[in-house]
Amino acid sequence: MTENWLLHFRRGGLWIVRVDDILWAYKRINVRSTFLGGGRLQFTVCVSVDRGRPLEIIVGREAAAHQMLEQIIRRRPAILVGYQMTWHDLAKEGIAALRGAVCERETQWASLSEDDQFDWLEDRSSEASEYVYRHDPRLHGN
Repeated sequence: MTENWLLHFRRGGLWIVRVDDILWAYKRINVRSTFLGGGRLQFTVCVSVDRGRPLEIIVGREAAAHQMLEQIIRRRPAILVGYQMTWHDLAKEGIAALRGAVCERETQWASLSEDDQFDWLEDRSSEASEYVYRHDPRLHGN
Protein backbone atom coordinates (compact mmCIF):
# COMPACT_ATOMS: atom_id res chain seq x y z
CA MET A 1 0.00 0.00 0.00
CA THR A 2 1.29 3.44 -0.88
CA GLU A 3 0.02 6.84 0.21
CA ASN A 4 -2.50 6.93 -2.66
CA TRP A 5 -2.80 3.37 -3.95
CA LEU A 6 -3.81 -0.04 -2.70
CA LEU A 7 -1.81 -2.61 -4.67
CA HIS A 8 -2.22 -6.33 -4.26
CA PHE A 9 -0.61 -9.19 -6.16
CA ARG A 10 -1.97 -12.71 -5.84
CA ARG A 11 -1.91 -15.79 -8.07
CA GLY A 12 -1.19 -13.95 -11.27
CA GLY A 13 -3.67 -11.19 -10.47
CA LEU A 14 -2.99 -7.55 -9.77
CA TRP A 15 -5.42 -5.22 -8.02
CA ILE A 16 -4.77 -1.49 -8.20
CA VAL A 17 -7.21 0.80 -6.39
CA ARG A 18 -6.96 4.49 -5.60
CA VAL A 19 -7.37 4.89 -1.85
CA ASP A 20 -9.66 7.87 -2.51
CA ASP A 21 -12.02 5.54 -4.40
CA ILE A 22 -12.55 3.19 -1.45
CA LEU A 23 -16.01 3.63 0.07
CA TRP A 24 -16.45 0.58 2.34
CA ALA A 25 -13.93 -1.89 3.74
CA TYR A 26 -14.33 -4.88 6.01
CA LYS A 27 -12.71 -8.15 6.98
CA ARG A 28 -14.20 -11.44 5.83
CA ILE A 29 -13.26 -14.79 7.31
CA ASN A 30 -14.17 -17.86 5.26
CA VAL A 31 -13.95 -21.41 6.51
CA ARG A 32 -12.56 -23.60 3.73
CA SER A 33 -13.14 -27.33 3.93
CA THR A 34 -10.09 -29.55 3.99
CA PHE A 35 -9.62 -33.06 2.68
CA LEU A 36 -9.95 -34.57 6.16
CA GLY A 37 -13.22 -32.78 6.86
CA GLY A 38 -11.90 -30.02 9.07
CA GLY A 39 -11.70 -26.42 8.06
CA ARG A 40 -9.03 -23.83 7.55
CA LEU A 41 -9.57 -20.10 7.76
CA GLN A 42 -9.14 -17.77 4.80
CA PHE A 43 -8.78 -14.07 5.58
CA THR A 44 -9.98 -11.50 3.08
CA VAL A 45 -10.20 -7.71 3.00
CA CYS A 46 -13.28 -6.69 1.02
CA VAL A 47 -13.51 -3.20 -0.45
CA SER A 48 -16.29 -1.46 -2.34
CA VAL A 49 -14.96 1.24 -4.60
CA ASP A 50 -16.38 4.29 -6.32
CA ARG A 51 -15.34 3.01 -9.75
CA GLY A 52 -15.36 -0.65 -10.65
CA ARG A 53 -16.55 -3.75 -8.92
CA PRO A 54 -16.00 -4.74 -5.28
CA LEU A 55 -12.68 -6.46 -4.57
CA GLU A 56 -11.89 -9.36 -2.29
CA ILE A 57 -8.21 -9.34 -1.39
CA ILE A 58 -7.07 -12.64 0.10
CA VAL A 59 -4.32 -12.23 2.67
CA GLY A 60 -2.37 -14.91 4.50
CA ARG A 61 -3.17 -14.13 8.11
CA GLU A 62 -5.73 -12.26 10.16
CA ALA A 63 -3.02 -9.86 11.33
CA ALA A 64 -2.32 -8.96 7.69
CA ALA A 65 -6.02 -8.25 7.11
CA HIS A 66 -6.14 -6.05 10.19
CA GLN A 67 -2.99 -4.20 9.16
CA MET A 68 -4.37 -3.53 5.68
CA LEU A 69 -7.64 -2.20 7.11
CA GLU A 70 -5.71 0.02 9.53
CA GLN A 71 -3.73 1.51 6.66
CA ILE A 72 -6.87 2.13 4.63
CA ILE A 73 -8.60 3.81 7.59
CA ARG A 74 -5.60 6.08 8.28
CA ARG A 75 -5.44 7.19 4.65
CA ARG A 76 -9.21 7.52 4.13
CA PRO A 77 -10.81 8.14 7.54
CA ALA A 78 -14.32 8.80 6.23
CA ILE A 79 -14.87 5.37 4.67
CA LEU A 80 -17.51 3.00 5.98
CA VAL A 81 -15.83 0.32 8.06
CA GLY A 82 -16.82 -3.14 9.19
CA TYR A 83 -19.52 -5.49 7.99
CA GLN A 84 -22.47 -3.66 9.50
CA MET A 85 -26.02 -4.12 8.24
CA THR A 86 -26.40 -0.36 7.74
CA TRP A 87 -23.51 -0.41 5.26
CA HIS A 88 -24.73 -3.67 3.70
CA ASP A 89 -28.16 -2.12 3.07
CA LEU A 90 -26.56 1.00 1.56
CA ALA A 91 -24.48 -1.19 -0.75
CA LYS A 92 -27.66 -2.88 -1.95
CA GLU A 93 -28.96 0.57 -2.91
CA GLY A 94 -25.86 1.12 -5.05
CA ILE A 95 -22.59 2.99 -5.23
CA ALA A 96 -24.36 6.39 -5.11
CA ALA A 97 -25.75 5.56 -1.65
CA LEU A 98 -22.33 4.50 -0.37
CA ARG A 99 -20.75 7.61 -1.89
CA GLY A 100 -23.36 9.83 -0.20
CA ALA A 101 -22.67 8.29 3.21
CA VAL A 102 -18.92 8.74 2.77
CA CYS A 103 -19.42 12.38 1.71
CA GLU A 104 -21.39 13.02 4.91
CA ARG A 105 -18.61 11.43 6.95
CA GLU A 106 -15.97 13.53 5.14
CA THR A 107 -17.83 16.65 6.29
CA GLN A 108 -17.94 15.30 9.85
CA TRP A 109 -14.22 14.43 9.76
CA ALA A 110 -13.25 17.90 8.51
CA SER A 111 -15.09 19.54 11.40
CA LEU A 112 -13.37 17.51 14.13
CA SER A 113 -10.55 18.73 16.34
CA GLU A 114 -7.25 16.86 16.29
CA ASP A 115 -8.18 15.00 19.50
CA ASP A 116 -11.59 14.08 18.10
CA GLN A 117 -9.97 12.88 14.87
CA PHE A 118 -7.75 10.59 16.92
CA ASP A 119 -10.85 9.19 18.67
CA TRP A 120 -12.62 8.81 15.31
CA LEU A 121 -9.72 6.71 13.96
CA GLU A 122 -9.74 4.55 17.08
CA ASP A 123 -13.51 4.01 16.68
CA ARG A 124 -13.08 2.98 13.02
CA SER A 125 -10.31 0.58 14.00
CA SER A 126 -12.59 -0.98 16.62
CA GLU A 127 -15.37 -1.33 14.03
CA ALA A 128 -12.96 -3.09 11.66
CA SER A 129 -12.17 -5.63 14.40
CA GLU A 130 -15.70 -6.04 15.75
CA TYR A 131 -17.81 -6.14 12.60
CA VAL A 132 -16.37 -9.04 10.62
CA TYR A 133 -18.21 -11.08 8.00
CA ARG A 134 -17.78 -14.73 8.91
CA HIS A 135 -18.81 -17.42 6.46
CA ASP A 136 -18.82 -21.15 7.08
CA PRO A 137 -20.48 -23.14 4.28
CA ARG A 138 -21.29 -25.92 6.74
CA LEU A 139 -23.54 -23.45 8.59
CA HIS A 140 -24.57 -20.97 5.89
CA GLY A 141 -24.49 -23.05 2.71
CA ASN A 142 -22.43 -21.95 -0.25
